Amino acid sequence: MKKLILLAFFIGLIKLSFGQGDLCQNSDPFCTSENYIFHTDSSDLVAQPGPDYGCLSYGLHSPSWFHMRMKVSGDIEITMFSIPIAPNDSVDIDFICWGPFTDPVMPCEGQLTSDKIVDCSFSRWALEKCYIPNGLVGEYYILLITNFRNKSCDITFQKTSGTGETDCSIVPPQVSNNGPLCVGDTLELYATSEPGATYEWSGPLGFTSTDQNPIIPDVTLVHAGDYQVVITV
Repeated sequence: MKKLILLAFFIGLIKLSFGQGDLCQNSDPFCTSENYIFHTDSSDLVAQPGPDYGCLSYGLHSPSWFHMRMKVSGDIEITMFSIPIAPNDSVDIDFICWGPFTDPVMPCEGQLTSDKIVDCSFSRWALEKCYIPNGLVGEYYILLITNFRNKSCDITFQKTSGTGETDCSIVPPQVSNNGPLCVGDTLELYATSEPGATYEWSGPLGFTSTDQNPIIPDVTLVHAGDYQVVITV
């Protein structure tokens, strides 16, 4: 299995080029052992047509799609909230969850129907709780989080209760770096250690490396560009 992770590097700024899945077909994997934080900006983007959005009758701004696969059967409660949570400055978020399914992509084509809605909330609050009852091993659930007020904010979510657990093996390995950097610094690229994995890095100026965590000393402006790693497990 190959997992392609794109790392973008700029002098003075290093960032991962991940974007939140704004289409159901591009949903991001979610693992209940992690605390997720992502940023959402004000935009004209709204949730795609087709799915039955249940209680979300309007205000489907800045859609962020996620999916999870059950590893341990049981209930799961997911708590999500926008940051900051303040009486006069909080951002109203909403959500809907569908399932169960046998995979995370096929349901996006006509299977997100009313009978598949597991939980949904259209409250005016910055904090929401999604409850998935009686999840079974191998089942997939799809979660959509929306930004009703269409304001820039960070949103965090994680499992907060329940005996069920999701499969963290569907989450891609993490990549990171030692940025931000200045001219003359050493660029250090990091990839999560995976048992038996091989690493193939590539980047500007014909850069290649099979190290898990390669370095490039004495960087200059010509080192700016995209760095990629293919991790084969």
